[in-house]
Order: sequence, then C-alpha cells, then structure tokens
Amino acid sequence: MSFTQILVILVIALIVLGPEKLPQVARMAGKALAELRRITGDFRSTIEGEMREIERETALKEARESFPPHIHYDLQTEEATLPPESSSATTPAATQAETQTDSGKANNGESKPA
Repeated sequence: MSFTQILVILVIALIVLGPEKLPQVARMAGKALAELRRITGDFRSTIEGEMREIERETALKEARESFPPHIHYDLQTEEATLPPESSSATTPAATQAETQTDSGKANNGESKPA
C-alpha cells in the first residue's frame, strides 16, 4: 500500500471512531497483528522442523540401504559388525583351553614359579 492509501484509511478511521477510541483500536489491532505473527512463526517453525526430520529419516534410510546386506552397521553407534561365522569362530571354551598349563590350572598370563 502506498502512503496516500494509508493516510486515507487513517483519516476515515479518525472520523468513524473519533479521537478517544482510535488509540484503543490501534493498540488492539497492533496486539492482534503481533499475535498473528507469533502464531504464523510457530506454525512455520513446526512445519520446517517436521520437514527436516523427514529429510533426516530419508537420508538415514538411504544410508542403511547402501550397505551390503551381510554387514550390519548401526548408524546410531557407528560400529560395523559382521555376522558370526560358525566355521571359523573361536569359542570362549577353546580360548580358555589354550591358556591352561600342563598341570591343568589356568595360566592367566602369569609366569611359572621357579
């Protein structure tokens, strides 16, 4: 709106409302506009936040699909793990059997007493 249009509206409002009520109406209109701006800003930020969340989930899904199916990669902890292989896996019992000495007691990395 141009300056002349705003001036015409103010003159008409002054004539219709009078000089006593014009400041009150202007204050109420200002508060209403401020509230409207706040509501639209909240709405806009909510929509933008939801869009960012959708984009993040889409990117995460694409990243998970790009990994080979035999590798399990947890993107939350950033640790890659391979599924256990039954033929070459070392069991805890086999590891403990390797650490035992001739006497049948566990060595635990300690040297034999002299």
